[in-house]
Amino acid sequence: MGEADARLGEFAEAEETLKRALRPKPDYARAQFSLGCTFADFANRGAAWEEYERLNGMNSNLESCLIGFGDRAARGPVAGTGSSRAR
Repeated sequence: MGEADARLGEFAEAEETLKRALRPKPDYARAQFSLGCTFADFANRGAAWEEYERLNGMNSNLESCLIGFGDRAARGPVAGTGSSRAR
């Protein structure tokens, strides 16, 4: 649901859903990655980099995604994602 919320431009809902997924399992790499991408898409670069660092330290199977994720966080918001709602 968090990824779907993000695609719809619903930042607050996406963030809460993904954080809820991480509460019982903080090493859930997919949710960590999606949360970081959500932050990056909504112009919260600081939070995006924090998630990138967390994911990088997890030694997960998402290493190949980290390269694109780092680039995404550095680029800033994706056009049309409602970045005016960024926190």
